[in-house]
Amino acid sequence: MKRLLATMVVCALTSGAVAGTNVAASVSVPQRHPDELTECIEKAEAAIQKKDYAEATNVYTEIETFFPGHQPESAVRIGDILLIQGKTNEAIRAYQMALKKYPLGAGGRCRAYDKLKKLKTDQNETVDRTR
Repeated sequence: MKRLLATMVVCALTSGAVAGTNVAASVSVPQRHPDELTECIEKAEAAIQKKDYAEATNVYTEIETFFPGHQPESAVRIGDILLIQGKTNEAIRAYQMALKKYPLGAGGRCRAYDKLKKLKTDQNETVDRTR
């Protein structure tokens, strides 16, 4: 039952984000036990190693939802997964969203900012080389 509820909340939050609504503000999300965090991170990273990016994204979305202390970093990892897949523009949007959603999330915020700065520099260098 807890798993079903968790899946429903993640789906609702994901749907709200896609539709541009803030479902998170109106939904009370139960927190998971802190011991589960390590297991979730290992599961996500194993999925990345297997190139199962959809599963890795789902797990990081779950971490972002149920482990408030790790929200900024999870949001950045979702951007990283997009970048690994060569989806640079989507990764940039994910990093920008991480900065917007978690303005006080020090670790994740710094990483999101650094990633954006590097991506924009890389894009400018590519443009400059073609001139």
